[in-house]
Amino acid sequence: MTKFLSSDDLFYAEHVFSSLLAPRLNEFLDEFGFKYKFYNNYYAGACIIHGGDNHNALCIFPNVGESNIVYKCWTHFCEKKWNRGIIGLTRGLL
Repeated sequence: MTKFLSSDDLFYAEHVFSSLLAPRLNEFLDEFGFKYKFYNNYYAGACIIHGGDNHNALCIFPNVGESNIVYKCWTHFCEKKWNRGIIGLTRGLL
């Protein structure tokens, strides 16, 4: 029988992963080949999840509320398919 994680478990996992990754987020993004510019409080570049070419379509916000790292794809809304946190971003990249 398959056991699924509760929403509380997923929230906790997201928070832990974000906390560990946040200090090295740029290295994580570089590893996946994300070409980005860093603005005051976010990274922006072409969406590497759906292979876009709009250089401002994917925004990654490293410190947003309790979930820490969240992203937004402004063209294909990839966060709706994969979830908006760092685990969703990672799943979309893989």
